Amino acid sequence: MLRGRPGSALSHINCGVKIIAELSADTVDPQISKNSIEVSKRPFTPLTTLKLVFVRLDYQASQIVLGRHRELLSTSFDHKERGYQADILYHFSSLDEARNALDYLPTATMRALQLSNQNDGPTPELAVTLRLIRDFSSVKLRQWSQAFELFLRHHAHDFDKVSQESIHITKLRRILLGVFFDVQVLGGDLNERIWDSYYVEFETMVVHATAALKMSTCGSKGAPRPAFSLDTTIILPLYFVAAKCRHPSLRRKSVLLLKSASRQEGILNSSLTGRIAERLIEIEEEGLGEISCADNVPNWARLSTVDVKFEPEGRRAFLEYIRCKTKGGKRNTVQEWLEW
Repeated sequence: MLRGRPGSALSHINCGVKIIAELSADTVDPQISKNSIEVSKRPFTPLTTLKLVFVRLDYQASQIVLGRHRELLSTSFDHKERGYQADILYHFSSLDEARNALDYLPTATMRALQLSNQNDGPTPELAVTLRLIRDFSSVKLRQWSQAFELFLRHHAHDFDKVSQESIHITKLRRILLGVFFDVQVLGGDLNERIWDSYYVEFETMVVHATAALKMSTCGSKGAPRPAFSLDTTIILPLYFVAAKCRHPSLRRKSVLLLKSASRQEGILNSSLTGRIAERLIEIEEEGLGEISCADNVPNWARLSTVDVKFEPEGRRAFLEYIRCKTKGGKRNTVQEWLEW
């Protein structure tokens, strides 16, 4: 996980999420001043639009911060007219509608996981429930993919450069979501070797990230154009590839893309994230000799449960991860500071 420092943009996201939740609730906490969250009669942006913006930010924050729970999971945030709803349309009318429909899928999955009541610990009944949630989520993702590909075929000649970039990012997000449904919905402690079977997905993610970045180039030499987005687009997926794909050339390509991207997505900076990913690779491969494939990185050397806290003003980051120090050793929690 990647985190910004306390009091940074992440705290503002959490504050905004709470305000949106309060505005959308049937009743407002009487101890909270209504004057502080009053909606203007002439808002610059409709509240319905702001809801979807903060739903995305809420999802982003839950991806970034280890153990953070989604705040905006209520059905009151569903928006049928914008595609943020349970029913997958046969054909999307716009990229925005397709994106909203894709964003809804992890929301529906998280709602189901909350209802499964996992607090009692693992049981045979819970295992069956989690598999059903995983399978249902995967089916919905396939339905979405069919509708999205149909939309792309019907509008193949209508997309400008900005739209093409959005398409690559959406496809990248689709692959990452598919991996999440396939592996992480089941929970539990994962054997890090499970990721070796997802080389094709990792490679395709890098292809789409590369294409999206090419759409963002400018100047005669094609230098990356600095980009800012409140939403996550390529940084988290590329970091995920670098951290979980142990194929040496592919994970290094993802690091190179991060360090050269010149992007700020929410609280995440591509260059700083690239430095973190580079350090994780260095830790895993230290002392292993020549590495030509994922099999050369034994399971004992692989990191798990990685948590990263950035302190950009101090030009350093705090890393915490679990790993064996030697073959056959016990897996321990390791902490270190990375400075640059």
